[in-house]
Amino acid sequence: MKNIEELVELGKKILKNDVHYKELPEDNAIYMWENIRGGIAIIIGEDKSYLTATSSVNFERHLNEYRRGRRNSDKFTYTDSSEIEVADSMCGFCTHYNNGQYSDVCPMDLIEDIKKAKIICPKFEKTPDDFPFM
Repeated sequence: MKNIEELVELGKKILKNDVHYKELPEDNAIYMWENIRGGIAIIIGEDKSYLTATSSVNFERHLNEYRRGRRNSDKFTYTDSSEIEVADSMCGFCTHYNNGQYSDVCPMDLIEDIKKAKIICPKFEKTPDDFPFM
């Protein structure tokens, strides 16, 4: 892959913390993970599409979902008891969001970036086990 450094920089913007990465040449992608307890991992393809997951998702499952075509560049997925739900943003899975209404806890100055998957909401409340794919 020619643009590894570009993909690493994109991953650093998404993950924010101390990160490590390895190349996935057979998938034209890189795998990056935060070196913290409860951190997030991300697989970013050469086309810059990506799939993030919490630490409750092991590498094999994460890679299999990526290979199946799951991405969250434009949609977020939620796994609970093997059921997959899709929402337009992570807000759809947050305890502070109810039927299209934001609560007073929601950081309204960040909502557009959250909805576009540019950042993770600092007020998001779900446990990692309830929200493994971000």
